[in-house]
Amino acid sequence: MAKPVLLAVAAILFFSILAFLAVADGPKAEIRSFHIIGKGIAIATTDAQDFLPLKIGIGRMLLRIGDENSTVAAGVLHLGEDQYRMRNITTGNKTFSGLLYLNGSQSGSFSISAYIKAEAEIWFGKLTIGGKDYNAYILGVERKQTEMEKGKDVMDACASNPERCRELGKGVGNACDKLDTHDCREKIADFCANNPQDPRCVAVFRHYCSGHQEDSKCRDELRKLCASDPAAEGCPGFCKEHPAICTKARLKLELEQKKGQMKEAIEEAKDGFKDAKEAAREALKQSRNQSNGTGRG
Repeated sequence: MAKPVLLAVAAILFFSILAFLAVADGPKAEIRSFHIIGKGIAIATTDAQDFLPLKIGIGRMLLRIGDENSTVAAGVLHLGEDQYRMRNITTGNKTFSGLLYLNGSQSGSFSISAYIKAEAEIWFGKLTIGGKDYNAYILGVERKQTEMEKGKDVMDACASNPERCRELGKGVGNACDKLDTHDCREKIADFCANNPQDPRCVAVFRHYCSGHQEDSKCRDELRKLCASDPAAEGCPGFCKEHPAICTKARLKLELEQKKGQMKEAIEEAKDGFKDAKEAAREALKQSRNQSNGTGRG
């Protein structure tokens, strides 16, 4: 029952953050990806009994101003009864930092980093609000990706690497002969939105994720993929950063390989024994024939 509950929590958290950011940033803002979505606890550094529940969402938004498009990181932090906007967000290698605003006024700052513990994504860092410091512990929650999101990610992958989408272009039909056109990529996005389990769509989406590990849904996808197939595209680098996730799969693969080698060795030994047995029979037969010939003489 734990996983369905977590998915339900993720859905509620996702849509509440989505609604807040959409209203806060205007009708021409579109959330393209979530870097972090999770919930946890903030504990005052001076008193372990002084703590507050928290929920957090940091994403990348596409802003449309006239004919110009730009992307910017934005987020929201629910701490206790207060709701803070996260601005001036700086991203690094699995790290985020920035400023916190409450009712339009700067109220503090934050800095958090990602860790993998027992195959779970956990964020740890510092919050400073009104001069008070907190240690923050956040458990990343998995959210189910919408078909439209997957279609847009595939569209982005096709824009950066059209050759990876050639088979998909054939699947769309004659209407998509030119992979370098926006119209064609939109048709591919629609196709994958309607056929998310199509192997070609899955392959291109995983290719996209191999280069976008800052996106929470890509980390979820790679975590599941690499746990079962550490040699898959995008997994060598992911496994290097998160060896604990891939160790079991690698050991299982090595065990299967050793079993296969042992089976081959046993079969070779059986064949060798069979050949030796046949040779011994033939030698015994010849020896008997020679003995019989000598006896007659």
